[in-house]
Amino acid sequence: MGCVSDKRWESFPDMFSAGLSLKETQDEEKEAKFNAKFPFEKVFPVYAMSLSKPDTDSILNSGRDPIWEAVREEAKLEAEKEPILSSFLYASILAHDCLEQALAFVLANRLQNPTLLATQLMDIFSNVMMHDRDIQRSIRLDVQAFIDRDPACLSYSSALLYLKGYHSLQSYRVAHALWKQGRNVLALALQSRISEVFGVDIHPGLFVSYFNLTMFLMLLVIKFHASYMTSSSYKKGKRAMCFCCMKQLIISIFLFDGLHGDFLLIQFSLCEDNKGLLMTQFNAAAKIGDGILLDHGTGVVIGETAVVGNRVSLMHGVTLGGTGKETGDRHPKVGDLALLGACVTVLGNIKIGEGAMIAAGSLVLKHVPPHSMVAGTPAQVIGSIDEQDPSLTMNHDATKEFFKHVAVSFRDGRSK
Repeated sequence: MGCVSDKRWESFPDMFSAGLSLKETQDEEKEAKFNAKFPFEKVFPVYAMSLSKPDTDSILNSGRDPIWEAVREEAKLEAEKEPILSSFLYASILAHDCLEQALAFVLANRLQNPTLLATQLMDIFSNVMMHDRDIQRSIRLDVQAFIDRDPACLSYSSALLYLKGYHSLQSYRVAHALWKQGRNVLALALQSRISEVFGVDIHPGLFVSYFNLTMFLMLLVIKFHASYMTSSSYKKGKRAMCFCCMKQLIISIFLFDGLHGDFLLIQFSLCEDNKGLLMTQFNAAAKIGDGILLDHGTGVVIGETAVVGNRVSLMHGVTLGGTGKETGDRHPKVGDLALLGACVTVLGNIKIGEGAMIAAGSLVLKHVPPHSMVAGTPAQVIGSIDEQDPSLTMNHDATKEFFKHVAVSFRDGRSK
């Protein structure tokens, strides 16, 4: 997605350097625009309270970016209200042409240290974000999640500038992209800085299971059949198979040796290159979905092979960990729209069902059914959720009336 410059604000820093307020330098029309209330609720389709999630693909293709427009308008208003922050707001938001560049600047300055300079980090973040459409979509869905579900987040610009839960999540996405590129050392260095600065520890890597190896062997058979059927002779088909096997083998060795470490979903599609030979394309899916809320973020730990679905809400202190020295696929898998309360600990390769709610302070050691509520140490099922998805409503309170209602069906379900 290209950046769209806003030439109307090229003189913005000069106005403040001269010590003049915006009201003294703008005509009545622009002054009215500054003072007008910005329609934040119309800026982006809201997906809270059982509404469908926004179609970010259409946003990215349209040439307009309502999220970025809102961020800029908010920054202009805040610069007028607090002139002391004008330089900060200009450098962080108004000097940039798109959301990706502004976010890269903010993250680079948060994560820099004496040996890893902000200018170096900005180049890394910008290069990844500007060329990764999945990240472009995720950073917008995530910021919308903060607006919808966190009452302390009053504007898009505040999430971009101040909320470390959002910062740590987007920094992870960049580290994850670097890991997929084979830049493991740099990804781990970023993980270390994220942990030091934000108090959030998310492993950046990928994991390839034996199931994926079986899939790889099956793909070779499919590819040979397709190559043979499209060849004018068996000999040509045999050559095509050998070429495809070599291509697949190279990719597989790269994945297992260079990108080992985290859960990997393999998607593939068959297509023809310019030589007429069938090729297989691998797509490594991110282990953390879109529309994620890391509320506060402090103390969140997400292990090496953990998976978090779309539109999940994680409160502070959540741990998705292993059970000890077990290797391989050993961490929890959290389904879409789940809500994990403060200081929840989930251990082992267990599944948290879609739309489940885990009460604060719970210790989860076994599978959680979809649309159920669990609580306790160890956690027990105490009820079912019949209303909207808890991740979107953010309702943590299990009232006495609620317990009276569920006690009829779950007499023995409470923690003891």
